[in-house]
Amino acid sequence: MIGDNNTADINIIGIERKAPELGINFIDWQREAGKTGRKDEYFNLKNARVVRKVRTGMVFLQSKNLIIAAGPCIQNDNQVINFINSQYIPMTYKNA
Repeated sequence: MIGDNNTADINIIGIERKAPELGINFIDWQREAGKTGRKDEYFNLKNARVVRKVRTGMVFLQSKNLIIAAGPCIQNDNQVINFINSQYIPMTYKNA
């Protein structure tokens, strides 16, 4: 998205590739009551979070300065779009 001064609000790097194996001991993300099965898992770094979609293997890195979507992005474009949209939620509240 382009801001008022013709600069990007955020920069997101998309890496089209096979689902990455990171060798991380992810933590299961608790699902809402009544929902079953594993959907997402995460790992917290010092100043970032890595989220992995269990079914597709898509991996997302979120930090203040670096935002990355990696894996079969084209095949899972809906997950990439949702990830992009989720980056705007904190900005919306901050600017409200």
